Amino acid sequence: MSWYLFALLAFFLIGTQRFLYKVAASSGLSPSRTTFSFMLTVALLSGLLYSLQPAPLASPVWFTFLALVNSASFVSATLAHIRALRHISAAVVFPVIRLNIVLVLLFSTLVLSESLSPWQWMGVGLSVLAFVLFSGPREEVSDAVRSARGKAWAQVGLATFAGAAATISSKLAAEMGNLLAFIALSYALSTGFSWLAHIAAPPEGEEAAQRHAAAVWLGIGIGVLNLAGFYCFLQALSLGPLAVVASINGMHFVVAVVLSVLLYRERPGKAVITGIGVTVAALILLKGF
Repeated sequence: MSWYLFALLAFFLIGTQRFLYKVAASSGLSPSRTTFSFMLTVALLSGLLYSLQPAPLASPVWFTFLALVNSASFVSATLAHIRALRHISAAVVFPVIRLNIVLVLLFSTLVLSESLSPWQWMGVGLSVLAFVLFSGPREEVSDAVRSARGKAWAQVGLATFAGAAATISSKLAAEMGNLLAFIALSYALSTGFSWLAHIAAPPEGEEAAQRHAAAVWLGIGIGVLNLAGFYCFLQALSLGPLAVVASINGMHFVVAVVLSVLLYRERPGKAVITGIGVTVAALILLKGF
């Protein structure tokens, strides 16, 4: 299967996974408990799959370092995603965070010296335009809401930089092969980080405390989707250019936004509707001709 098909599969799978972040936030579930359950699910499943066909690791020290960077950045981004979604709509949070594609593009061109076709550069440009359209002006809000959203925007900033670090470390690890081993090691470390985050997290309210089982089961569902999506993403990175694969994957928030509109009645403005159309055009151009 081509890198483009792997990238499209990752686009839909991870987009659906991100929608479940919205479910966790809207249901008042514990972000730290949901994240821990999610990470543990991926670590156990990927470890089991790797044990069925184990293979030696190339450069174990470098491999472990990349897994450490990937896990720490991904846990940070996941927690920040969910916390930001409590105060800012999905149509804003997801596209703004995915502007980390700019950081990834700089790395791919300056460090990896990747070259893209004119069609693919047009697709990259449209993907950035889609992010801008989705993150356009929103409705006026009260001072209290604005204060809460100010704190949420700090979480958005954290998720943006952490997401870029996770993507770049994934690319470097994918080129080393042994994808299941990387997923298992990265998520084993992520499980530890998320457990520490759960212990250190402040009290999350009576509602979250009473819904432990719901947070665990939702985390398991997120984990299953993530394992499939992350494997497809790594396959696409191992076969295709970082700039293009990251641009395709970076637009997965459109899946989450569309599902949020359908299921949570979040009313999309003209900019959001235009952004969805631009995203479709970008996905076509990024394939290259």
